[in-house]
Amino acid sequence: ARQLWHRCARAAVVARAASRGVGASTVLKRSQHPTRELRIETATVCSYRCVMCPRETLTRAQTHMPNELFDDIVRRAARELPWLQMCTVSGFGDFAHDPGWRHKLASARRHFDSVHVVTTLAPLQLDDIPALAALATEVRVSIYGVDEASYRAVHRPPRRTRYADIE
Repeated sequence: ARQLWHRCARAAVVARAASRGVGASTVLKRSQHPTRELRIETATVCSYRCVMCPRETLTRAQTHMPNELFDDIVRRAARELPWLQMCTVSGFGDFAHDPGWRHKLASARRHFDSVHVVTTLAPLQLDDIPALAALATEVRVSIYGVDEASYRAVHRPPRRTRYADIE
């Protein structure tokens, strides 16, 4: 059963690579690599000050990645590392603070089987949800706390954030 699984997995990697224009011999040499995910930090900006996040101690600028750089990274990764299946967009900021988040998720979807994001959902508006649902195959929401007081103690959202908005 294990050998059959390995043959099926290898065939899937070869097929995915072929769809990207990469030869099977190149893929088979590299297909034993355990990494199946590319993680890209697209933003270091966030309106929350979560107790577990070291973002406030970063010495680099709090900003977002230019769309052109993101496109180049995902295009090259998909071409040069054809065994990658997932692109995770996260980091020490919330991806949705980036005005180009829709572009980035669409670009990642063109190159990878799945796109995963980690977010507090804080920067998103209700009309953003359909786009997020269409572009991301997996959304992990960072919510720690069992009531308003514990949520605020952990996430330390801006004062203007109403608990009803969180629910």
